[in-house]
Amino acid sequence: MSSPSGADPQKVCFALYKKDFAGLKARVKDMTGTKPAVRDGTILRALVHLNSLEAMVTATARYIVDDRLAPEPFEIIAARPTPDLPKADVRKLDDAIAELGRRRMVATRGLVMAALIHAAPRGTLLAREMKRFFTEVPIKARGRTQG
Repeated sequence: MSSPSGADPQKVCFALYKKDFAGLKARVKDMTGTKPAVRDGTILRALVHLNSLEAMVTATARYIVDDRLAPEPFEIIAARPTPDLPKADVRKLDDAIAELGRRRMVATRGLVMAALIHAAPRGTLLAREMKRFFTEVPIKARGRTQG
């Protein structure tokens, strides 16, 4: 049954380069030992959910102009995490890409996610944001079988 709020999940693939994936792993490491356990997909879901459209556009615009974060020439994709996102969050992500296009910047979902990863807080600030995420988005059980 479909939810009017757009909560039905949709798989979204993010192509991440080495620096971006390392940034994601650093955020996951920051959350080691917290309850509930945080994995790559959880961080990705939280970054899209917690950031406003304007914050996504701003972070991505900064990421585009920051040469230090650009992938090396001919660099291959390091990872393609594919979390389930609520449709409303997918729409927000796509709206950010459209807004960047209106500002004459080419962006993809992967680029926006890379920007959010690098703009994300670290340590206790990240833990505080993740706590807010878990309050707003219920945790769904994983790997349970019916029987």
